[in-house]
Amino acid sequence: MKRKRAVKDDQTTTGKTVKDNDKTMKSTKVKEVYSSAKYWDDRYISGGNHSWYYEYEDLKPLLDDIVGITDTIVEIGCGDAPLLTGMAKSRNEEEYQIVDNSMKYGRLIGVDFSKTIIDTLNKEKMNLDLIHSVNNSLTYVHMDARDLSEIFPLSTNDTVDSSDIDEGIVDVVIDKGTMDAMLCGNNDNYDSDKEQEEQEEEEGFANVREMLSEVLRITKKTSSYMLISHMQFDSDAFQEALHESIMPVLEDPKWRNRRWELEVHTHESEDNDDEDNDDERPAVYIFRSRPRRFTRLSDIKGKGTSLTVTVKEH
Repeated sequence: MKRKRAVKDDQTTTGKTVKDNDKTMKSTKVKEVYSSAKYWDDRYISGGNHSWYYEYEDLKPLLDDIVGITDTIVEIGCGDAPLLTGMAKSRNEEEYQIVDNSMKYGRLIGVDFSKTIIDTLNKEKMNLDLIHSVNNSLTYVHMDARDLSEIFPLSTNDTVDSSDIDEGIVDVVIDKGTMDAMLCGNNDNYDSDKEQEEQEEEEGFANVREMLSEVLRITKKTSSYMLISHMQFDSDAFQEALHESIMPVLEDPKWRNRRWELEVHTHESEDNDDEDNDDERPAVYIFRSRPRRFTRLSDIKGKGTSLTVTVKEH
């Protein structure tokens, strides 16, 4: 069974709409386009705002539920419409400002592998009129989400199969379309043999596993990973991603000191029978990590990972 694409063929995963007559898209496989930093640099240089998932205000109620003003937040694959900008502006408002001198704002770190957009975001930050402490907490870093060791160095225990593995320092990781991009290695519009399609699909799953392994490495035991995706919870695309990429990472023995809860936020489609309904709004997945207490020897020796799922329709 072919996996339904997580992203529409005429859209890119950081918000850029690709025109039907775009020669690049016609002559280059989608996987090559999405995985090329140069491609994104060129697209961002062309200008415009490319957000087509959600704006900060759309997600603010959900973010307020998992984010505190002293929390450290990382947005991976932030693109040119990062949610962190809205979060910084919120911290600028009086109700969110810290008055206790013993406290300080948590860091807001945006990560993207396009150097062009990172340079642009850091320049634009100077025009946000943020108070000094908020401005200092916000930064954008040129980096691949599959390797965050430059800002979050590897620990000597990171490769040890132990429940005592060092805990990260990040409270929340936000992913607005980055997983979707990584999973779009297969494009049905191009002729390719079955073996090549399967290889490209597995490469997509492997990329997501690498990224999620980094997410778990840098986060605290009590933390959250927010995924905004065009993959709906009951779709083949999400279920395959869940079983091929997400659960293998959550079940890695390194992370058996955590238990997991998944909160799914969806919007009822006007036409539930149309799988390709372009009006279907992205789903929001909040993976909550909590410390796990071992009560039996078998729990310690085995994986014992389970995922409690709650679906909320809006």
